[in-house]
Amino acid sequence: MIKRLQQARDEGFGIVEALVAILLFGILAVALVPPIIAALKLSADSTTVASAAQVAQGRVEDARSAAGTCADFVAFLAQPIPSDLTDSRGARYSMTQSAVTSDGTDAVSDPGWCVDSAVTAVTYTVAVTSVDTEVADVADVATVIAVPGLQ
Repeated sequence: MIKRLQQARDEGFGIVEALVAILLFGILAVALVPPIIAALKLSADSTTVASAAQVAQGRVEDARSAAGTCADFVAFLAQPIPSDLTDSRGARYSMTQSAVTSDGTDAVSDPGWCVDSAVTAVTYTVAVTSVDTEVADVADVATVIAVPGLQ
């Protein structure tokens, strides 16, 4: 009978073994949590950059489609650009644009560049900046657009 009681006591975990296991899991958690948090932050920043690049590329595509005639492109540049954009995750962005002709004229503020019948090369740039994160200038997209002059 004494032998049976000793066998019963040896089976299973005791409180000391359970505490040691909890301590080991705690040490592992402390070692693994910072890299996991850093990876999640990097993933969020990458998503922010990808969303901003998509917004900028969409604006450039709009500019390309508006460049069928000089008058249409000047009208496109005169439209106010969306200043407060929000993506599906709720991240907020601001957007700026610039358009410079091949002779250095600012095509946004001076629509007089569009006067002759020659094709004018315009360097169109869109910059999208994140409002909510530490990433300052998250996406710049630039392209050269050939704009036919007035006929």
